[in-house]
Amino acid sequence: MPASKRRANRVLAFTLLGVSLVAAAPASAVIVAHWRFDEPVGTTVAVDETGGFDGQVVGLAEFGVVGVAGGAVALGFGGPGALDMGDVLRFGDTDFSLALWVKTLPGESDVMYPLAKHASGYGGYLVGINNDANYGAPGKAWFFDLGAPGLQAYSTTDVNDGQWHQVICVYRQGGELSIYVDGTPCEDVQLAPLNPVIGARFIVGGLDFSGNVQPYYRGWIDDVKSMTTPSSPTRSTTSTRTHRTSSSTRS
Repeated sequence: MPASKRRANRVLAFTLLGVSLVAAAPASAVIVAHWRFDEPVGTTVAVDETGGFDGQVVGLAEFGVVGVAGGAVALGFGGPGALDMGDVLRFGDTDFSLALWVKTLPGESDVMYPLAKHASGYGGYLVGINNDANYGAPGKAWFFDLGAPGLQAYSTTDVNDGQWHQVICVYRQGGELSIYVDGTPCEDVQLAPLNPVIGARFIVGGLDFSGNVQPYYRGWIDDVKSMTTPSSPTRSTTSTRTHRTSSSTRS
């Protein structure tokens, strides 16, 4: 294993330990899917080394570029592109977490979705960067499951500065969302509607529009993990943001 990959895994391990301590749950996440993106140039399939949920390239995707941990995939250069893993990872209202490394162009301002399992009108979950109408915030990463604008967990760290950033999003049974960036303490906790079980494609770098993959990312992505975490009757008791309410819903 490359030294850079070992360093990235250590960062992830320490961050997950912090996630578990904040949520008062055991520090024992189970990886159910893991895409390293270490494939060579010209690859059309992104291999999931854990769950077998291999992703198909839709449009243009460049493998063989330098990532934070070995290789990475570049999307949105020379034409739109995304990775389609299919209708997998239907977690519903159970504890799970998502971890990924992202790098954008410096000052990137377009809304982007580095990871999503979201069906328009029916919710799901996704990780966004920048703002999409009333959702998100300039420069920030945010974690959405079903809620109206304001019911998302937002990073306080800017992630559109042209540097690699690790984003970890945690869903706790009952609709609690939290987000961590670069191994820092929890940057936001938000109570949102319960995550529904929906039929939507799990996509890296885009969204599912009625079963069609729509690329929605420009930059680099590395080392994507999906994990289940043990449920705990004790939830986190502090938040860096005030819970927000709104009457509108995402379509």
